[in-house]
Amino acid sequence: MIVKSKAPWQAAFIVAFVLGSILLGVLAVFFSRHSLKVGSFEHFVITDARENGYSEAELSGDAPFHLNFRLRSGAPSPYAGVSFRMQSAEQALKNEFFDFSSYDSLRIKLSSGRMPRMTLRMATFDSRVTRPELLYTARPVERIVESAGATREVRVALSEFKVSERWFSQMGFDSPDQYTFLDHGMRFEVLTAHGAMLGIPDELEFDEVEFYGTNHALLRALLVAFAVLALLLASSMFVVARKFITTLDVEHAKAVADLQNQKGLSPTEMAVRAGFKNLSECKRIYREFYKKDFGKS
Repeated sequence: MIVKSKAPWQAAFIVAFVLGSILLGVLAVFFSRHSLKVGSFEHFVITDARENGYSEAELSGDAPFHLNFRLRSGAPSPYAGVSFRMQSAEQALKNEFFDFSSYDSLRIKLSSGRMPRMTLRMATFDSRVTRPELLYTARPVERIVESAGATREVRVALSEFKVSERWFSQMGFDSPDQYTFLDHGMRFEVLTAHGAMLGIPDELEFDEVEFYGTNHALLRALLVAFAVLALLLASSMFVVARKFITTLDVEHAKAVADLQNQKGLSPTEMAVRAGFKNLSECKRIYREFYKKDFGKS
């Protein structure tokens, strides 16, 4: 049996904690994901011309993006496509980059004519070999996707992107490595895939390129907020719990009051004989029950 009940504010705080936890949960569910549409970034046509190739390409429209191209021999791997500049000119001057690693997947709608596949590529900066003015020196982290036929929506996890092995030999590496440097992003590109036919006009079309990721900053903030709420609740429960007086406490208080009539007992001895754990607990319960300090009449 509890002689003193919880203070009203304590119950109110528990209700506030429950409601606050629900609110934090809702925020985590609906706002923990963030996305980025690539179409709004500056874009341009790229071909193998800077690698002594002769492929041609022309872009028409940007919603959706429609590229007419003709691949020609000349470069080791002829290609054409559209490149989106993810790194602004100001960032380039400051040696800052776009962070692809803050996302975990992307979505794109695409189709092509005769070409059965397309290449999705994140071009990243490798300080050992990349020269910004030479597009092909950027590390090509890419994924081949099916594209033939009617327009289709493709969703790809960024973990499925790998660095092209041809690039390592082209840049003079002894052997391939697993580094992607996604936090040093420069461009995102949609390109023809290896194996496209040479000399024959073809086309590719894509739209709604969008990256998706987890908003880790928000989740950390929500976790901190929940921890603060839990700490405040635990602290209040501890404070109020210390103010409870149970039936057993009352019996101990009465016992210690009777022991005060016996001579030769120290306060600590009386507290222990009465059943208290220590003298401090005895004084607190005695004061709560008798409204006066232990040892005073």
